[in-house]
Amino acid sequence: MTVLYIGGAAQGKRALAMATHSLIESQVAQGGALQSADELRTAKMLDQLHLLTRRMLERGEQPSQLLPWLQDKVVVGCGIVPLDPFERQWREETGRLCCEIAKVAGTVIRVHCGLPQFIKGTLP
Repeated sequence: MTVLYIGGAAQGKRALAMATHSLIESQVAQGGALQSADELRTAKMLDQLHLLTRRMLERGEQPSQLLPWLQDKVVVGCGIVPLDPFERQWREETGRLCCEIAKVAGTVIRVHCGLPQFIKGTLP
């Protein structure tokens, strides 16, 4: 079964995925540095899906071609980081702050496409 971890940049997706699935670095393919299809075929996890998608688009390839290669893999994606240094810092600091707030919050709700996902607790 494929497992997909999504969320903003600097939210701990990679660390959580590796710990949850008992993975070590040698089992992880990096989307930004992937050199061959064999690396992806033998990996148990693909990190940096967004960077691999960008590389494929730059080469005129369709990212949807990846779907068969991602069967039964752990996939970490979406942490797109802005190019501007201040915006990167802003996004990273906000993400770190949200992690700290979530630790002490009684309820954490993620909203995606208008749908609530209760990550922690319930509404009072």
